[in-house]
Amino acid sequence: MEGLRCLLPPFALVCAPSNGRQAGTHASSSSRVDVRRLQVLQLPLREQEAYAEVFRSLREFEACLGEVGDLGRGLVSDVSDLLAGGGLGV
Repeated sequence: MEGLRCLLPPFALVCAPSNGRQAGTHASSSSRVDVRRLQVLQLPLREQEAYAEVFRSLREFEACLGEVGDLGRGLVSDVSDLLAGGGLGV
């Protein structure tokens, strides 16, 4: 893609699970991606902007889901402690 104007963020190339599986290799504790094996959707610049925004939104959503998971685990832990200590009735 050298010399081409591109608006898609680089992570858009590897965040698709199919690209990760197809182009990824794992050696010891590091991971490598063979960019020659990535499937790249070629779009006009205007469409790339829309795709880039959706990819950013997906990343934000994923981060929010992680926070919700953390909060849920904390809630379960706190309620378990209260139950075990007699602080909550059944």
